[in-house]
Amino acid sequence: MKIRIFSREDVPKAVALWNACVSNGQMLYAPMTDERFCQVFLESPHYRQEYMIAAFDQKGQRMAGFGAGLLKRSYLQGENFDNTPAYVTMVLVDPQRQRQGIGTRILKELEHRFQTAGKRKAAITYRNPAALTWNIPGRAGIQHNNAPGVFMDSPGYLFFESQGYRLIRVEEGMYLPLAGHELPEKIRKRQETLRKNGIETGLFDPEKHKGFEELFDALGGEVWRQTIRDNLKRGNPLPVLVASDRGKIVGFAGPIDREENGRGWFNGIGTHPDYEGQGIASVLFYCLMEKFASIGAQYSTLFTDEENPAMFLYRSAGFTTGARFGVMEKEV
Repeated sequence: MKIRIFSREDVPKAVALWNACVSNGQMLYAPMTDERFCQVFLESPHYRQEYMIAAFDQKGQRMAGFGAGLLKRSYLQGENFDNTPAYVTMVLVDPQRQRQGIGTRILKELEHRFQTAGKRKAAITYRNPAALTWNIPGRAGIQHNNAPGVFMDSPGYLFFESQGYRLIRVEEGMYLPLAGHELPEKIRKRQETLRKNGIETGLFDPEKHKGFEELFDALGGEVWRQTIRDNLKRGNPLPVLVASDRGKIVGFAGPIDREENGRGWFNGIGTHPDYEGQGIASVLFYCLMEKFASIGAQYSTLFTDEENPAMFLYRSAGFTTGARFGVMEKEV
């Protein structure tokens, strides 16, 4: 077997391998096209060719597998080279060549390259900027745009565990069909109670609302901060729900968008710690689902730590778990 740097000419073979693993049930990831593969792996702003490798037979004709990893090239606020890990995005082996040590060789090569670059930790996590779409099992057409780790019920999880990767946390991928969704009466009453207490909930208006930066400082939500910043810089920003105390933003949910596949997309939801316990998050979340339904979204998805207290909110809103993922790390 030969291992070398992955080239653009390898894309069709990698896509065929990917789709073979999807069709035989080994992966929950959505089927791949050549164009989408290039977008995710080769056209990412974080792409570097040395962290994309391929394994071929001795004649160099048949692809036995490939591995993809990355090191961030741009950082969120508070991040830098030293406090971010190397990310393992994918190790995939031809189903007919599995259990022959090919995956191990690919992963070891990636880890060696990470170590040479000065990284001391490799991670499989939702913080990886390379997002891989996956299908909710048993729910045709329902997808989530980012797998937050390794599927717990898959050969991949056992493989990484055997290679010394330890489980850090379990994330639950959840979904909610939105057909017939309406704002429950209990949420309308809670919204009115908040209003009487001086807290308004509704769509963000730059003329009325201030304080996103202060909110994200309090929440420590750097991904949320960057997403909202980027959205508000758009010529026609997506709407965002906020809770405000006399104009000061104390909670948010969004941005609000409907993807082509019918999914209601949002990046996050959070309430300022000083305002917790008043039901603000519940109101924002239910209103978010109502907004999705109003723009024609057929379903919504999210993922969250299985120990997150917000799990009660998601389940009470009707979300159910579609798959569980392991966030894993290894010292390299």
